[in-house]
Amino acid sequence: MAARLVVHAEMDDGQILEATCDQRDYAAWEIHPLHDDDRPVTRIRYLAFSALNRSGWTKLSWPAWNAACVSADAADSALVDVDPTRAGQPAAD
Repeated sequence: MAARLVVHAEMDDGQILEATCDQRDYAAWEIHPLHDDDRPVTRIRYLAFSALNRSGWTKLSWPAWNAACVSADAADSALVDVDPTRAGQPAAD
Protein backbone atom coordinates (compact mmCIF):
# COMPACT_ATOMS: atom_id res chain seq x y z
CA MET A 1 0.00 0.00 0.00
CA ALA A 2 1.69 3.16 -1.18
CA ALA A 3 -1.08 5.63 -0.41
CA ARG A 4 -2.86 7.03 2.60
CA LEU A 5 -6.60 7.53 2.84
CA VAL A 6 -7.95 10.91 3.97
CA VAL A 7 -11.27 10.63 5.80
CA HIS A 8 -13.73 13.13 7.27
CA ALA A 9 -15.87 12.42 10.32
CA GLU A 10 -18.86 14.52 11.34
CA MET A 11 -19.53 14.36 15.06
CA ASP A 12 -22.87 14.90 16.83
CA ASP A 13 -21.62 18.22 18.26
CA GLY A 14 -21.13 19.57 14.71
CA GLN A 15 -17.35 19.16 14.53
CA ILE A 16 -15.90 17.96 11.24
CA LEU A 17 -12.67 16.09 11.86
CA GLU A 18 -10.15 15.09 9.21
CA ALA A 19 -7.73 12.22 9.55
CA THR A 20 -5.19 10.51 7.35
CA CYS A 21 -5.30 6.73 7.63
CA ASP A 22 -2.13 4.76 7.06
CA GLN A 23 -1.03 1.16 7.43
CA ARG A 24 -1.30 1.32 11.23
CA ASP A 25 -5.02 2.02 10.91
CA TYR A 26 -5.59 -0.67 8.27
CA ALA A 27 -3.74 -3.18 10.47
CA ALA A 28 -5.87 -2.18 13.48
CA TRP A 29 -9.00 -2.80 11.39
CA GLU A 30 -7.75 -6.18 10.21
CA ILE A 31 -7.35 -7.48 13.77
CA HIS A 32 -10.48 -5.81 15.19
CA PRO A 33 -13.34 -8.21 16.09
CA LEU A 34 -15.67 -6.24 13.75
CA HIS A 35 -13.37 -6.81 10.77
CA ASP A 36 -15.43 -7.84 7.77
CA ASP A 37 -14.76 -6.40 4.33
CA ASP A 38 -18.46 -6.79 3.58
CA ARG A 39 -19.05 -3.93 6.06
CA PRO A 40 -17.76 -0.89 4.13
CA VAL A 41 -19.50 1.65 6.38
CA THR A 42 -18.09 0.11 9.55
CA ARG A 43 -14.65 -0.13 7.92
CA ILE A 44 -14.46 3.59 7.01
CA ARG A 45 -15.82 4.58 10.44
CA TYR A 46 -13.23 2.41 12.17
CA LEU A 47 -10.40 3.71 9.99
CA ALA A 48 -11.41 7.29 10.83
CA PHE A 49 -11.66 6.41 14.54
CA SER A 50 -8.27 4.70 14.53
CA ALA A 51 -6.48 7.57 12.78
CA LEU A 52 -8.14 10.21 14.98
CA ASN A 53 -7.38 8.24 18.13
CA ARG A 54 -3.77 7.58 17.10
CA SER A 55 -3.20 11.26 16.33
CA GLY A 56 -4.72 12.42 19.64
CA TRP A 57 -7.88 14.06 18.24
CA THR A 58 -10.04 11.77 20.36
CA LYS A 59 -9.57 9.70 23.49
CA LEU A 60 -13.01 8.07 23.27
CA SER A 61 -13.34 4.31 23.14
CA TRP A 62 -14.57 2.78 19.87
CA PRO A 63 -18.17 2.28 21.19
CA ALA A 64 -18.38 5.86 22.51
CA TRP A 65 -16.84 7.34 19.36
CA ASN A 66 -19.07 5.25 17.10
CA ALA A 67 -22.14 6.49 18.99
CA ALA A 68 -21.01 10.14 18.65
CA CYS A 69 -20.02 9.96 14.97
CA VAL A 70 -22.84 11.03 12.66
CA SER A 71 -20.98 10.08 9.47
CA ALA A 72 -17.55 9.20 8.19
CA ASP A 73 -16.43 9.07 4.59
CA ALA A 74 -13.43 9.40 2.33
CA ALA A 75 -12.51 12.95 1.36
CA ASP A 76 -13.08 13.97 -2.28
CA SER A 77 -9.41 13.52 -3.08
CA ALA A 78 -9.06 10.70 -0.58
CA LEU A 79 -5.91 9.00 -1.77
CA VAL A 80 -2.73 10.88 -1.02
CA ASP A 81 0.40 9.77 -2.84
CA VAL A 82 3.23 8.87 -0.54
CA ASP A 83 6.94 8.81 -1.27
CA PRO A 84 8.01 5.34 0.00
CA THR A 85 11.65 6.47 0.16
CA ARG A 86 10.89 9.00 2.95
CA ALA A 87 11.34 7.82 6.51
CA GLY A 88 8.10 7.09 8.32
CA GLN A 89 6.12 6.45 5.15
CA PRO A 90 4.30 3.17 4.54
CA ALA A 91 6.13 0.69 2.36
CA ALA A 92 5.01 0.22 -1.22
CA ASP A 93 3.38 -3.08 -2.17
